[in-house]
Amino acid sequence: MNILIISIFASGILWASDSQKSNNIDENNLLSSIRKMTWRNENVTNIEKKDFVKCGVPILKHLANNSNELSHYTKNRLSEMGVDTSRKIAGFGRPKDLDQTYDSSIFRIHYTLSGRHGIDSTDNNENGTPDFVELMAKTAEKTYKVEVLDYGYNRPPSDKWISDNGGTDAYDIYILDIGETLYGYTQMEYMANNLSGDNEFSDEKEEFAITSYIAMNKDYSYFPCDEDACVKFTFSHEFFHAIQFGYDAWDEIWMLESSAVWMEDEVFDDINDNYYYLDLWMKQPHMSLNYNRSPHWYGSWIFFRYLSEHLGGPSTIKQIFERSVKDISKGVSDNSISSIDRVLREKGSSFRESLNQMAIANHLLTSNLEAGQYRYEEGDAYRNYGIEPHLTQSFSLTDTETIIEYTGSQLMHNATHYIGLNSMNQDAIKLIFESLEDSLRFNVNLVHENGKYYSVHRIRGNSIVPTPKTSDKFTVIIVTDTIPYGTYNYRLDINTDVNIPSEIALSPNFPNPFNANTTLRFYLPKWEDVNLSIVDLLGREVKKIDLLQVQTGYNEIILEGKTLPSGTYLVKLDGETKTVAQKIMVIK
Repeated sequence: MNILIISIFASGILWASDSQKSNNIDENNLLSSIRKMTWRNENVTNIEKKDFVKCGVPILKHLANNSNELSHYTKNRLSEMGVDTSRKIAGFGRPKDLDQTYDSSIFRIHYTLSGRHGIDSTDNNENGTPDFVELMAKTAEKTYKVEVLDYGYNRPPSDKWISDNGGTDAYDIYILDIGETLYGYTQMEYMANNLSGDNEFSDEKEEFAITSYIAMNKDYSYFPCDEDACVKFTFSHEFFHAIQFGYDAWDEIWMLESSAVWMEDEVFDDINDNYYYLDLWMKQPHMSLNYNRSPHWYGSWIFFRYLSEHLGGPSTIKQIFERSVKDISKGVSDNSISSIDRVLREKGSSFRESLNQMAIANHLLTSNLEAGQYRYEEGDAYRNYGIEPHLTQSFSLTDTETIIEYTGSQLMHNATHYIGLNSMNQDAIKLIFESLEDSLRFNVNLVHENGKYYSVHRIRGNSIVPTPKTSDKFTVIIVTDTIPYGTYNYRLDINTDVNIPSEIALSPNFPNPFNANTTLRFYLPKWEDVNLSIVDLLGREVKKIDLLQVQTGYNEIILEGKTLPSGTYLVKLDGETKTVAQKIMVIK
């Protein structure tokens, strides 16, 4: 037998990443970041897209989380830049030198026509209000309508009880000179509702809701977007932060930022600034979905896009924030993933399963209806933008057996490797996947695509997969576990010298015995109508199993056993040419 062993240890095709674990605050970096939010270089030229800072919230949240650890020197320097470190939630104080206001619905916009923060005074309709202010007001109204009135999120907590509240109980927007590279930020201020932490616009009892205001840049002429687009995607992003802070302001940055980018796309679907961040994200699939690093957390919006398209609509995202009120508190380790998981389990899925399905959809990256749960409404538009699936490595299966081993340190939790395979006219291939660390779990799939045809095979143990003659290209998609800081090394054994069943077959279920659910797998050498059912030992049908999609080759479904009493049953597969059965056991 010819065996080819391939190692992709520290392969150069993988992108290097920072340490996954860092708790120390870098005071010099914090000072530099805050400084960039407070000054403008009027001679700026040739700024690249990557140099622009989409949102100042991560910097400000980092400041608020670590202000009690700062040295006296750093606190004094921050004070010179307008940061109040004496507050329990350290941050910028309210701007004092804006002498004009414009009230719109629940918003008050603060601006000035003179000095450093002076905005463009152009007033084309000669109604006494600068066009830029009217654009801001119109954008705020549209954003509020979608995010609060249409999608049902709670209003941000009111600041009416705070002495320095902008003059009214309206939500305050400040148009400022915040530099030539920062789009905007949402500043957290005080625990909501007289420091109780409860959002008065919610029916729930929050503990960590926080008041806020938004700062928008006075001048977007330096930015890689026209003024209208800059204002729209920036404000819809920042106002969603204000909404998030009304649930639990201590949710993890990755979730706050990625869902805010997702919301931009919901409010202003035609702008698509989010495509840029998705392009960067797709080139680094080995990095964790919930990795707290810019700009990676912006690209993670695609996860919330997948959930909103396939697991309950946009309301699913709102349910996650509602769940976080019950699950997360400041000072407790990140529970964002568990909150997501709890919401998805109520919908018959889970965090790990949705991440696995998203990984497949990110490889297909199509709007084709035939892709079903693995499509995106704008999948074709992503590709037209230039976004492409990323392969970690590609191999040709020229030998009888190919062993692929990954023993590097770059593959993170909640991340993916894509291994491209080129087979040589085999009828089938056998795949054996092994985690090199027993405590870590992987989801592994083999995906074949050819035009409108898609097939997805879940790989468990020894999996034999037929190889359609329509194409010889396949992709193994390896999705890691949720455990941080693990060493996600694996071994993939691919054998091309295999025989496949010539007639329908039903494999033993796993696990067996089982309690809540078990996995059933059956094989069809060619497509035919089949029925799957559970019968008792007297032959009486006790449960009919719906088969939504059946494909040639191996099929796999989850059997929920919660309605089955303890006992022994038969799983019966009825085909057009044959009936087969396997014994299963339910233990409560």
